Amino acid sequence: MAGAGSIDVIHDAQCAEMVAWMMALEAASVNGMMRIIIETDCSCLVSALKSTAFDQAPAGFWFMDTRIFMSLNFIFADVVFVPRDCNWCAHEMAHQYLYRDLGEHVWLDPLSNFVTALALRGMMDQW
Repeated sequence: MAGAGSIDVIHDAQCAEMVAWMMALEAASVNGMMRIIIETDCSCLVSALKSTAFDQAPAGFWFMDTRIFMSLNFIFADVVFVPRDCNWCAHEMAHQYLYRDLGEHVWLDPLSNFVTALALRGMMDQW
């Protein structure tokens, strides 16, 4: 599954990422996924979802809401840090999406051609 969209009004980059994560988590839950791993290149977001240390931050509501949603809707849910070069495909998809007027989308099988091409390129770069 892959998704893309835009957020009209947002406080900062962390809030934007949390809104995107919630959309992804909701889509995963609706599509019956029960075990998930969220990968991010932002170590403070990993900490924010694995503890209550950032609950007073501007995005604190999103952190708390996301933790609760994950605990109620998934058998297993983890958040892990990955270096940016390991998250290349997601960043490239977001970049390409900026130049397309597609609205909000979640792609299931079959994926959009540009999503498939990026995923394949990402897998080849890892080998």
